[in-house]
Formats: sequence, structure tokens, C-alpha cells
Amino acid sequence: MGVTDASCGTTNGLASIHTVNVRQFAPKTYLSVFNKFDSFLKRYPDSRTSALILETFANDAPLAVPDDSTAYPWRDARGNFMIQMRWTGLDNPFGETANAFAKKLRADLVATSGYTDLSVYVSYAHGDETAEQKFGREKLPRLVTLKKEWDPENVFGYCNPLPSRYGE
Repeated sequence: MGVTDASCGTTNGLASIHTVNVRQFAPKTYLSVFNKFDSFLKRYPDSRTSALILETFANDAPLAVPDDSTAYPWRDARGNFMIQMRWTGLDNPFGETANAFAKKLRADLVATSGYTDLSVYVSYAHGDETAEQKFGREKLPRLVTLKKEWDPENVFGYCNPLPSRYGE
């Protein structure tokens, strides 16, 4: 019960989430990541409300639609791996340690994700990803064109803005 309360933010905790799209499952990598995570939690018990989450879903329907008919780049993803680091206190320097560790785990997961580079579901982006990693290199030119037409004032650019130019 207490872990749920803490992980849902009722204890004034902070969270930093790093994610990776998964096109193929890599059990050996996952075991390595789980073991590193276990060691980290033992070394830093204040991070014990942190979590690793593998979110999976069927992608048959998205794959049945022609790729060039949509703007979403990661339709072949079979899941998202989330590294949720948690700690308390705005002035707690542990955030730097937690984020550095999460980035290492993320790199391990990217290496066997089935993609050639980091790719993330845009709503799960941490903030350090490139536009290509969020929106897809192949999809960006079309998205930038649509952005210029439908949102020239960047009203919808708060969280994960599209670049105003790409590939020019």
C-alpha cells in the first residue's frame, strides 16, 4: 500500500521517466537491466519507489494501415519500456544520480530494442531526445509542413514542439 501511495505522488516525491520503444523483446537485456536496477535500489534505498515498466500492446491494426497514410512513426513498436526514477525533495542532489543511471539503462535497452537509434512514444519523451527520436526521421518533413499550415503560431508547441523547419 505504501509503495503505491509513494509512487502516485502522495509523499511529495519527484519522478523522472526515460523510455524506449521496443520492436523486439530481448530477455537477456531485460535480465541485465533488472539486475542493475536491483543493485541500484539496494545502494540507494531512497529510490525504492522507482519502477521498471514494460508496456506491451498488439500492433496488428496500426500495421494494417499503409505507413505513408499516417504521421505516427513507430507503428511497428510492440511496447514501451519505461524507467521511472523517483525520489523526494526538490533540493535533493540524488536526481542527478537517478537520471544518469536511467540514461545508462535506457542505452542498454536501445541496443536491443530493434531500432537503430533511440525511439520514443512522443507523450513519454523525457526531454533530451532529438526530434527524429520522437517524431521519426521519415515523418518529420511531412509533420513540419502540416505544422506550418495548421499551427503557424505554435499554439500546440508546449511540451514536445515540432521544429519549424526540417531538411531544408
